[in-house]
Amino acid sequence: MTYQAVFLDFDGVVADSFKYHVFAWQHVLGPMRIRVQPQTVYRNEGQPVAMMLQTILAEAKREFPEKVMQEIIARKNAHFQKHNRAKMMAGVEGFLQRLRERGIKSGLVTGTIWANLHAVLQPGQLAYFDLVVTDGDAPRGKPHPDPYLTAAAKLQVAPGACVVIENAPMGIAAAKAANMTCIALTTSLEAELLQQADHIFPDIAAAAALILAR
Repeated sequence: MTYQAVFLDFDGVVADSFKYHVFAWQHVLGPMRIRVQPQTVYRNEGQPVAMMLQTILAEAKREFPEKVMQEIIARKNAHFQKHNRAKMMAGVEGFLQRLRERGIKSGLVTGTIWANLHAVLQPGQLAYFDLVVTDGDAPRGKPHPDPYLTAAAKLQVAPGACVVIENAPMGIAAAKAANMTCIALTTSLEAELLQQADHIFPDIAAAAALILAR
């Protein structure tokens, strides 16, 4: 079949931003004697930031009042926005251009917030996408299907005609729960952790070859 829409995750798919999120969590939580394992962030990428913090705290067996958690989140995002040096992944821009030439719609579907996107991508790069879904734009975040179903509904495309490009288990689960084809990239995790995807490739070029060959 020919896909009518392609949805891309942000961190680790569109941008090489993953490590900067890890650095931000470590910067904020380190002084609180909470050790942040990079693998914890990688495995749970795609969750809204509040859920990510809950995951990190559960692993560290720590709890905080809601007000303190919101302060932690604000400091983490501020650190990321100020100190990240992330860039768009090689091949993404050309892939998005080719989708537009083919008349295939594209969407950026992420669990992060708008301010984090703007801290990495230029307005012209964001303009390649027909739609952007961020934290708070859907009733529930990944691993629930809501972000991808919201994107499909806004573009007026049936879920079965959509393909998702992800790089973490949470996003793969969301895509499959939305009844969409899912391609996983091994940009941050090994293939063994991405087996729920329909296809697994090393980079966006391989994913593009499959999608544009149809």
